[in-house]
Amino acid sequence: MTLFTARSRRGLAAAIALTGAAALALTGCAGTAAEADGDVIKIGVMGDITSQSQTSYSGIPRVIELAVEELNASGGIGGVPVEIVECDLQGVPDQATRCARDMITSGVTAVLAQVSFGIEKVPPVFEQAKIPYFPAYTLSAADMESEASFPVVPGILSQMGAAWLSAQEECERPVVVSLQGPTTDYMKELVTIGAQAGGGIVPRFVFAPLNTTDYAPVAAEVVADNPDCIMPYMSETLNSVFYPALEQTGWKERSPENHLVGYQGGVYTQKILTDFPELLDGLRAVDMSRPFNDPLWAGFNAMIDELKDDGLTNLTSSFTKHSYINFTAWVNAVKQVQEAGDAVTNETVFDVFATSDGIDVGNFTAPFTTSNSGDFERWPRFFNTSLILEEFRDGDIVQLNDGEFVDIGPDLAAVVD
Repeated sequence: MTLFTARSRRGLAAAIALTGAAALALTGCAGTAAEADGDVIKIGVMGDITSQSQTSYSGIPRVIELAVEELNASGGIGGVPVEIVECDLQGVPDQATRCARDMITSGVTAVLAQVSFGIEKVPPVFEQAKIPYFPAYTLSAADMESEASFPVVPGILSQMGAAWLSAQEECERPVVVSLQGPTTDYMKELVTIGAQAGGGIVPRFVFAPLNTTDYAPVAAEVVADNPDCIMPYMSETLNSVFYPALEQTGWKERSPENHLVGYQGGVYTQKILTDFPELLDGLRAVDMSRPFNDPLWAGFNAMIDELKDDGLTNLTSSFTKHSYINFTAWVNAVKQVQEAGDAVTNETVFDVFATSDGIDVGNFTAPFTTSNSGDFERWPRFFNTSLILEEFRDGDIVQLNDGEFVDIGPDLAAVVD
């Protein structure tokens, strides 16, 4: 585990869109409930700092580092600098528990936790310490059920939302392709719920073996019944090797109705759009936040541009966007603690997320509250059911429905619980 503090970086002229976080009028000290260092406010980051595997997200820690640098360069939070406590997951499942325990002793007020196999072991550790953590993606069911987990951008919505969209598209032969793993059954359940909520057909599922290098057989199985809608549920890195195999099948040219359907990150990223424009032409996607080309992301995209040559894995993934949004939510929670006149500790930040009437994330997502909605007893931390609908056409991502968020909560509630 390492401590990261602000350092100079080359030519950062772009304003980082931290929803006004850099200008928050905050005062006071930071630490845990036991009062750790009073001269900094600590935020934990558990991420794949060194892992370069296909399923790692080494871009997440670096983006948060740059966001903290920009925040500190503007005076920190009310004159108090933010310090990152990092722990390297290394793409190793057993590292998650060790990192979580290290966070407890480090004095962090909250933890940003990226997606990783083994992350399901984390919730009990943070529950006992009353440390709020924010998953970049709710890969595990535990992330939606733990009292310590606050998924500001709930990943399960993307899995259900993409399937809901396939139903809205009236897909007759939809197929899902994903990577085999510990959460396969959970993902299938979520996709089924989404398809049923949209009143459509439950997709056929194709799963690639872990660490496969030859996607030709996978692509052949995917297109076996000439699906009109293919729904990739994979990372940027995996799509980079799957899409060439899919193109080789000639599936896109078989019918004008054939197109990709999915969620941002799972079906497209900035890099993927550049690399496979013909295959992605006509795709439809759901997004839990504004797409990359929305002006709101100008500062974030400046950071991505700065890091694009660093060899980081899945840099433009939706998980990276989610982590950035989680960070802005944490900054806003700190503001609420200070406005209440309380010391900033893990417990006071936890209480804000557990009871607040609203967390400001600057319109990146639809407005939401962190209290239980009452609509989904099964998912007590399901805060937001609103999605942006998107289409890729003429070389760009276009927001549908006039850019308004669409709430699919009532459709989901009709088929769950």
